[in-house]
Amino acid sequence: MLIVGIDPHPGQHAVALVEKSSKLRKLHVFPNTRQGQKAFLNWLKTHKVNALAVEGPTQPFFRSWAARLLELGYPLFPIPSQEVRLLRRVRARGKEDKTDAWLVARAYLNAPQAFPPLALPEWLLPLP
Repeated sequence: MLIVGIDPHPGQHAVALVEKSSKLRKLHVFPNTRQGQKAFLNWLKTHKVNALAVEGPTQPFFRSWAARLLELGYPLFPIPSQEVRLLRRVRARGKEDKTDAWLVARAYLNAPQAFPPLALPEWLLPLP
């Protein structure tokens, strides 16, 4: 089982590929641009990912990415920032985007049943 943790920001999105055991496989940063989104989707295709855990997936600077990922059938799980802060405090480390991406995935793995998947609102769904 592979989980992608995403810590989105206006300029770039930090991404961590994490195993079920919470072992970190890869860290990456993608620019928050169309080219960055395309690169991320290509990167995502090279891994057999079971879920994407995202801190704040409905933020304006990540909304288009979330819509595209849902449209492509990727399950997105919103992770509250409080969960990430708690894990950061337990690990006694400062804030760092790549580390936070890993912590987002770990928060999901600690209690996947606690985070319902994100769904597109009806008004954003494409017409049949």
